[in-house]
Amino acid sequence: MKEQFTYQDFDLLIEPGPPGSYRARVLRSPAGESGPVQFMLPFSDLELENFVLKVSQGRRRTRGAGRPESAPLKEFGGKLYEAVFQGELRDVLQSGLIRTRAQRAGMRLRLRPRRPLRRVSYTTMLNPRPVAPNADYALRITAR
Repeated sequence: MKEQFTYQDFDLLIEPGPPGSYRARVLRSPAGESGPVQFMLPFSDLELENFVLKVSQGRRRTRGAGRPESAPLKEFGGKLYEAVFQGELRDVLQSGLIRTRAQRAGMRLRLRPRRPLRRVSYTTMLNPRPVAPNADYALRITAR
């Protein structure tokens, strides 16, 4: 019988901060909680709107990691990841992934954004570099 893969939750709250910025903090994870980290979106409202329009036009086509249409998603997701996962948040994420990997489990990143981030596809947040050397882990992203 095939063993069922399990996930542990990583709950990330993203809320408005001081004008023009946001705060993110880990509410729950395999590595514990974090304090708030302030960040700015790495793109303007116009860039965000253009990206959403561009990506929504191609929704009917299949996208794969090596397909040219996935390049804007990777670039956008990499910028968003770098903006949000800095300092303590990045450390908690890395520790959580290492712990779940040691337990042969995956980690479910549950985003809890408040507007205007809800216009962004949550699966576009992408770490452009491996979190841990030689890591083969599962990371699933959901939103509430």
